[in-house]
Amino acid sequence: MKNLFSTIITLFLIVNIYAQDTYSIIKNYDKTIENIVDLDNKLILISNSGCGHCLIALNRIKSSFNDKLQTIVIDYGDYEKRMELKKKYENYIFLDGNKIKNLGSPDFFPKLYLYNKEDVLIWKKEGWFNKNIGKINSKIKSH
Repeated sequence: MKNLFSTIITLFLIVNIYAQDTYSIIKNYDKTIENIVDLDNKLILISNSGCGHCLIALNRIKSSFNDKLQTIVIDYGDYEKRMELKKKYENYIFLDGNKIKNLGSPDFFPKLYLYNKEDVLIWKKEGWFNKNIGKINSKIKSH
């Protein structure tokens, strides 16, 4: 009976950990984010500061949505590169992805998650394509 109870508790915890969405995990990691994010829409970019596609995504997002979208970059690259990017993209929030528990280890960069003002996920995508700008724009307008 004790083993059955332990198994049920373990399964419950696993389901709850994996059921959390990316934004909730990030807010739990850094409690200050909720006070910093002041725009209606939030874009989370799972990135690596050494990835060319991620750097293109950052640049395109900044040029298209700088004042319309709060961007949170979860970076799995090295510290020095992240600090350089932080200076260049000063309105973005940069977090070290290696320190965020329960987010997992990404197998693909970049990954994008778009949330509306109610913190509901409205769009997600793996990989960067220029057509992502149009998709993000249409999702922002429709929510």
